Amino acid sequence: MLNWISRFNIFCFLDNQEYELPLNSQQCIAAAGCSSGTRSRYDHILAAGEFVQANNDWIFGHLGYGLKAETLGVKGGPADPPGFSPAFFFVPLYVVILRDEILQIGSLREDHDEIFNDILLAVHQPQQRRPINIEQRMSRTEYVSSIEKLKAHILRGDCYEINFCQEFFARDASIDPLQTFLDLAVISPNPFSAYYRVDEHYLICASPERFLRKTGNRLYSQPIKGTISRDRTDGKADDMQRKMLQTSAKDRSENVMVVDLVRNDLSMVCREGTVVVDELFGVYPFP
Repeated sequence: MLNWISRFNIFCFLDNQEYELPLNSQQCIAAAGCSSGTRSRYDHILAAGEFVQANNDWIFGHLGYGLKAETLGVKGGPADPPGFSPAFFFVPLYVVILRDEILQIGSLREDHDEIFNDILLAVHQPQQRRPINIEQRMSRTEYVSSIEKLKAHILRGDCYEINFCQEFFARDASIDPLQTFLDLAVISPNPFSAYYRVDEHYLICASPERFLRKTGNRLYSQPIKGTISRDRTDGKADDMQRKMLQTSAKDRSENVMVVDLVRNDLSMVCREGTVVVDELFGVYPFP
């Protein structure tokens, strides 16, 4: 399926890596080609809403960080070198769903046998690997200086917890996107794995977190904060690690922080009194 969709300029591949988590309805699904899509330069949220209303069909795509200007009026922020549109949605030419040993093919044309044969015969010619120089956005001195300033903000009471990150990147890198996705799936199989392309822009993802799901008039979010290493060779030691994580004051504090953050975000669009926490401090194993 991956070899086959790679011939299209626009595609989306989603795979749960056979994790049977609550609310997971799709095991492996591929959308290939673009029958129609949004290409608005402004009012991306409005364009996306109109597109969804006009197309009673499978729709794939993304909402990007750049939408903060439209939704919250937040200007500026870090640059976006990859250059993805703030939002893009498309109705695919083909939808292929794999679950257990059943393959379903949806097509705007009646050429399902032809598609199936194309999938079976599709091959990938790996590109030659080239060295990549990974850089960090801040030097060690700048990083430590920023940490000290943030600690001062916490001591003054400006905020009580901060998630501080920096970017790691490579300039003028040349990679094989498909092979990179396959390598990542081996190293880090996760229930929200994605391989996505819009023209010359690629997104490769392996995440254990569900950002948002809408079913009927209900919204679900399952954020994760707090991790500990696994012991895959000793069941008792692995269980001890799980218990340490479950009782860690630091990790529980981080978990409460992200749950409060999500509750605050959902309260902006949900009716008062309808945002509830069904589960807190749940522990889930990943490789």
